[in-house]
Amino acid sequence: FMVTDKTMVYGRVSFIRGKFRINDNLVDAQGNALGNLSTNKSRNGWQLGVGVQTMLTQHISARLEYDYARYGRIKTASNIKFNNIYAASIGLPVITANGVVARTLSVRPTVNTVSLGLSYHFMAA
Repeated sequence: FMVTDKTMVYGRVSFIRGKFRINDNLVDAQGNALGNLSTNKSRNGWQLGVGVQTMLTQHISARLEYDYARYGRIKTASNIKFNNIYAASIGLPVITANGVVARTLSVRPTVNTVSLGLSYHFMAA
């Protein structure tokens, strides 16, 4: 949408794909490592953006843009083996007869970005 002959306001909708590395470490109250969960996952998502662009000279424009991106949910799980007495003493849930704790992690990544840029127009009108 042209606001003036040199300035426009615009919106964008985009399909995106991202790769995420997730690390989750389980520690006790003293900071001792009890177990960890690590995974790499790729997820699709969508991005919404709004911006303003204005011509500074015949060939150079400046833009300011805000983008919001949201990716699909990442769920992962692991089993961590404990001594049952120790695990109960630190309040861990879902302890089975063999001392295994089922631990799950679920995240839904989002990204908010503000960018400021300059563009050079080779074939300016």
